[in-house]
Amino acid sequence: MFRGELFVSRYLRNPVVRGCPQCIRVEAQETSSPLHNITLRGEWQLRGAGVCLKHSHPLVPLWSRQNPVERFDVGGRIAEVLPDILTGKLNSPVAPPSSFDLWLHQRLSTGEDRTWLAGQPLFPAMTFCSLLGAELIRKSVSDAPKDCSEDRAASALGFETAARGPAAIQDKLHKLAAAADGALDEPQKAFGKLYVSLNRAYKEDDGFDGFREILRGCILDVWPIAPGKMVLGRRTAQRRLHSVHTASKEIGIGGALLDSFLTEAGAFSDGDKRPRSRKVFDAQRFADLFEEIPNLIGPNTMREAIGATLHELKALEKDGVLVPFTKLPRIRSRWRAADGDVLLTQLSKLADAVDPQDPGWETLQLARNRTGMPLSDLIRSCNNRTIGLGKRSDVFGYHGFVLRHSDVDHLTAQNDKAPAAPLRGGLSLAQFGRSVGLRGKGNISSLVSSGHISATEVVHPKTGKRLKHIFGEDATSFHRKFVTISTIAAETGLHWNSVRTVVNAAGLKPFSPDGQDFGAIYLRNNVKPLLAMLSSKDAAASG
Repeated sequence: MFRGELFVSRYLRNPVVRGCPQCIRVEAQETSSPLHNITLRGEWQLRGAGVCLKHSHPLVPLWSRQNPVERFDVGGRIAEVLPDILTGKLNSPVAPPSSFDLWLHQRLSTGEDRTWLAGQPLFPAMTFCSLLGAELIRKSVSDAPKDCSEDRAASALGFETAARGPAAIQDKLHKLAAAADGALDEPQKAFGKLYVSLNRAYKEDDGFDGFREILRGCILDVWPIAPGKMVLGRRTAQRRLHSVHTASKEIGIGGALLDSFLTEAGAFSDGDKRPRSRKVFDAQRFADLFEEIPNLIGPNTMREAIGATLHELKALEKDGVLVPFTKLPRIRSRWRAADGDVLLTQLSKLADAVDPQDPGWETLQLARNRTGMPLSDLIRSCNNRTIGLGKRSDVFGYHGFVLRHSDVDHLTAQNDKAPAAPLRGGLSLAQFGRSVGLRGKGNISSLVSSGHISATEVVHPKTGKRLKHIFGEDATSFHRKFVTISTIAAETGLHWNSVRTVVNAAGLKPFSPDGQDFGAIYLRNNVKPLLAMLSSKDAAASG
């Protein structure tokens, strides 16, 4: 026990006794009996203390003795080295104290600590700062402070991060993990002695539990740890992440094909060249994908299931009414039967029975071909009760739904009068979705069609087709109302993995009115306190 803090003995008991030659010289010159006036300070012997704050002089070795009796004969040893101290032989260049040195001195002197580390025991806190800083320097994640020895530089750099708390620590740990991007790079490779020390050397020291928990969280955020595996002394209850490699083995799908599925589903960006063992994704978020893939059906089976011709199925896809589960060119079985059932149920709720012999009706496909109006617009008009929808009882499925000729003609005339802006600039819904990190199928389209965000209708100059694009005011409106993991990372400068960790830890739920799934998008008002905290931490880091 030293200054009210518990240390391992080797942090205080060392064959090498250190001190500040400037302090000793001043005390020796103040009296005619130097040996009676010289004080050997306890903090000089504490491993981690590196400089005298009074003289900005590095602590230097005064003597070294293996035998404790000889080592602690302070009077005898001081007498031996005093001539060298008085002549300045032991002097070193000035070493300005770092923030770590000032913090350590304050905590040892008064016990006061205004940093996050106040809640951590001193020995684990000092050790963690040193280990973290050494890894940041080793991986060139951060530049080492100048005018410092290697050990002091590591402690100073680690302290600048650790003093600001878990979010700042997690951000640096994620950057260390990102620097270890090889196919076989595991946590020990990424975190070096920091990982080894917390996993082995200090495994039984519960004073390190707070730091161990932060490192464990980062590991679970980055590596696909299987359920039941021990991570820093604790068994993992459930899988948080999969990699393409682990998921491929688990569900029995080729790695290349699964990679394509996941990229299309928004797990990875296009052109992500990471090894499949390092391409990780949220195991829970994409669990449904693994369940769906074996049940996908081909176009012939799909059209038979919904009672449509092949031309009708193609038109439903082209007009965005039925979206295939995947658009990968190599996959022929790309439809979900459940999507067809949903469409038929929706249309059946809107439709009234029609006499099969009544000639005033036409199929949705014929109305589309005749007017050039997309099926999505025709069905939306049915939903709005602008036009009526009929169902011929003698025809199964989609082909039996019909529209009245006169209703369609009236709707076409009305639409021809409504002007639309020419297509100049802006982003398509898919492009805008990718720009804010929403790559899931139809997330932005669903937000627009549900009225949660605005989009501008434009006319393609060549095809004349009416399209929805996001222009400046639309984008501003979106960002004023919503945030995503990607936009939070862009606003705060933090790594997206760190942002995701903080968001999950805060228990924030995605925007999901009436149970609708729009992906990982959050109301800005709900995230405002978190944004303020993350922004202030980033500002402190850059300062």
